[in-house]
Amino acid sequence: MFVFLAGPPTISSSVIYENASLGTAIGIVNSSDVDSGQEIIYSLLTDAGDRFRLVGGELTLHSKLNYEETSSFRLTVEAKDDGSPRLSSISVFNITVMDCNDPPTGLLFSGGVIPEFSEHTPAGTQNGSVIGNFSTVDEDLGQSHVYSIVGGSEVVFINKSSLVVAWAERLNFELRDLWTLKVRSTDPFGESVTSSVEIRLLDVNENPSGILLSADAFLEHAPLGTVVGSLSARDPDLHDNHTFALVSNPSGVFSVEGRTLKIFADVDFETTIKNPLIVVLRTTDRAGLSFEQALNITVLDKNEAPTDIILHPEKPCGSSSGICVEENERIGYRVGDITMADPDHNDPGICDVVNDDVFKIENGAVLVNGDINFEALDSSRVISVEIRCRDKGGLIIEMSFNISVLDANDAPSAVSLSHQVVSSNASVGSLVGSFIVVDEDPSDSHVCYLLDPESLFRVSGLQLFVEKPLTNATSSRHPIHVFCSDDKRISFPTTLYIEVRSNLLSAKMNISLDSTDVKENEPAGSVIGHVTARTSDPNDTLVFQLDDDANGTFALVSGNAVNSRDLVTTRPLDYEKENEYNVVIRVYGSGGATNFEVFRIQVRNILQY
Repeated sequence: MFVFLAGPPTISSSVIYENASLGTAIGIVNSSDVDSGQEIIYSLLTDAGDRFRLVGGELTLHSKLNYEETSSFRLTVEAKDDGSPRLSSISVFNITVMDCNDPPTGLLFSGGVIPEFSEHTPAGTQNGSVIGNFSTVDEDLGQSHVYSIVGGSEVVFINKSSLVVAWAERLNFELRDLWTLKVRSTDPFGESVTSSVEIRLLDVNENPSGILLSADAFLEHAPLGTVVGSLSARDPDLHDNHTFALVSNPSGVFSVEGRTLKIFADVDFETTIKNPLIVVLRTTDRAGLSFEQALNITVLDKNEAPTDIILHPEKPCGSSSGICVEENERIGYRVGDITMADPDHNDPGICDVVNDDVFKIENGAVLVNGDINFEALDSSRVISVEIRCRDKGGLIIEMSFNISVLDANDAPSAVSLSHQVVSSNASVGSLVGSFIVVDEDPSDSHVCYLLDPESLFRVSGLQLFVEKPLTNATSSRHPIHVFCSDDKRISFPTTLYIEVRSNLLSAKMNISLDSTDVKENEPAGSVIGHVTARTSDPNDTLVFQLDDDANGTFALVSGNAVNSRDLVTTRPLDYEKENEYNVVIRVYGSGGATNFEVFRIQVRNILQY
């Protein structure tokens, strides 16, 4: 049997909000006792699963509460005094849990798998397509929530609780097949939860978008079957397979084999009307979607060898169509013009003469470059000229041309006199000698003339006669200036010397040269021989002089004996240039006696290594 205090325990408050912090005071337990001065002790007989604690007279929260799980608890509280016997009283309190707004705890997304965007395929995702729907896990049932994308997005947006495509073109499986967003759900009281949402793209077969050719040029005249380049397709579906075909093929130039574009017909750069060539190709993927594209393919010029050399004569060759030139034409005379034929336009080439020094080529013209002598040629009277032309790329062509030489009148090349010595006793009108005219034209006739009207001599036809008395003309040689003409009046002027001799005095004087040859290349001053003179008077003092020193090639110097001189060179002599010279040595004695002799000096060849 219980004995109770005068009054049961009471509590000042029995209400607490869910989500209250641990230790929160709920209310103060109190009780009355008729025995004053006694201490009353309070204790919990039931604590609702250790959710509450009673310390002294204060009821506090010991564990978390959730309104949505349990909205009230029953607690049994005992109040006991410290008298003897100890008396107690028991009360049952209903603790009410007040509801509070709970933050959302989870964000759910249904959907998230969509096909990628495709412009030409209806199955592709378009702007406005719904990707999926959001829902929120929240203990506060029935609350509405607002959804938003953290940081925003250009690609998608949220319409109420649906995730919708905003920029479909960005949804490219090949570039990015997974998109991750952070989405926030917010309840009416501003509490929110954030979660990551994934959007996965499904691959959709798309049209090819371009055709690529690894090379877009080839050389003219490439062999048939030459590969121009490899074909590939630009396709959003990176791993798709493609075939290629020609849609437009100008002049059937190209062919397609597999993924290769090849040459199927010969192409000439110079005659190609339109360059680059325009070819249209079609590529088809394995699902049958196709794309067509025009490609420009350039034909490159290839250096080609010259094909011909044409020589255009300056003058027609009589009735013949050949090439002719008269003998004796001057150096630089234009024989004709050279043209090089080359498939490569604007390549005039450079031409020269290969095998001959009679002709040369300058600025595209064939010119005379040496002596042309009709009489010196063989009976064909033809000079064969080998001409080589080279194009800009170094390719050459060589051709032979026969140039016919036409006979022309040659001027006399030399004049001599059959006799150049005349007696001082010769009467006026006496024949001195006949002129000998050298002329390559054997059929020409000649006439000679003297240029000096005061000469001791005169000419009639080809003969020289005494014109004036010669009695006092024995002291020196007498020059005569003569020119001779052929029947076409081409003159050849020359100077000859006539010796007027006193038979009496000349017979008394003898002139000799003991040597008449010299080695080539000997230094100036080399002695050729010793000149001696003798008269009938051994005591006569003689004077020596050179009437003809071969244009200063020789000189007389004092000898080692009386009435002698040494004949010496004035410069080194070259056998290859001239190997024979004539010198005239004159000697004067007392009493007016004089005589001369002509000596021929031979130059000896010295082998040079």
